[in-house]
Amino acid sequence: MVKPSPSNHNSTHSNTGIALNASALQKTTMNESFVLSEFDRLVNSDLKFQFLLTSALANKPTISLKAPAINGTNELDHKREKSDISTHGFEIGEISTSNLLVANKFCWARPHLMLITSDGYQRQYEGLNLNDIKSVWFRLSALDTEYVAFYNCGQDGGCSRLHKHLQLIPTPPNLFASFLDSEDGQPPQVPFEWFYHRLNPHDSTPERLLDIYYHLLE
Repeated sequence: MVKPSPSNHNSTHSNTGIALNASALQKTTMNESFVLSEFDRLVNSDLKFQFLLTSALANKPTISLKAPAINGTNELDHKREKSDISTHGFEIGEISTSNLLVANKFCWARPHLMLITSDGYQRQYEGLNLNDIKSVWFRLSALDTEYVAFYNCGQDGGCSRLHKHLQLIPTPPNLFASFLDSEDGQPPQVPFEWFYHRLNPHDSTPERLLDIYYHLLE
């Protein structure tokens, strides 16, 4: 999801952004030669990759279904009810009665924002709803520069916290989906299945976007 306004980007270069967690790399059980061969195969298929190495991810927690252990700090006291990670000191303000804007303390972009639900009982493995769409739509529309919003739903999608949230970062150059900015743009060839829908700027509302989201999930 990108800022709901016309874009001047015409790039059709494909780009895949990958954030690498240094500690996760050290713990991986994958065979190194297999990983390298897979990487070579993807590069030879004309895909362009952007690798981001940042110390901000070194201490990033992994998702856990167990109750968090109490340590020597009072961090648990600052967590919202039923939230799993404290946003104390990183909260920017309420976007609506349903969502709160916070700075991502495990950031790999600047700025790297999150829209978390005010209701800490909502979970990352749940689908988006109209309140989520309305909140991110409002935030993207109010920004002076173009941002991209994404939702990594569930553990398989790469999420590291259970409390439901969307993420917002400045639109990267040569974005993977930049071809959508041109009427005759062609989608890049990638080694996985993905789905997209071109939006009509004259018929784009949060309600319409939610309908498209549900349709793409079918």
